[in-house]
Amino acid sequence: MKKLFFLNSCREWGGGEKWTLEVAQKFNNKEGFEVVVGSVKNSELLKRAQNMGIKTRVVPVKGSLSVLNFWRLISFANYLKKRR
Repeated sequence: MKKLFFLNSCREWGGGEKWTLEVAQKFNNKEGFEVVVGSVKNSELLKRAQNMGIKTRVVPVKGSLSVLNFWRLISFANYLKKRR
């Protein structure tokens, strides 16, 4: 089984969140995939994913999680490893 984790740290709803939810839903409906959507507490994305029956996780992201911030990415990778 392949595990897919979608992360979006925005609380509000917009184009990126819509895309994340649509792609997560497509993979969630395919056999052989375990899908989890992660976001900050009380985000619109988490609410909508839960309503669609997609597994969710609250991820405490402080500030911006950017690919340009190497140390923040390392910290987040360690967070994921601890929670498998």
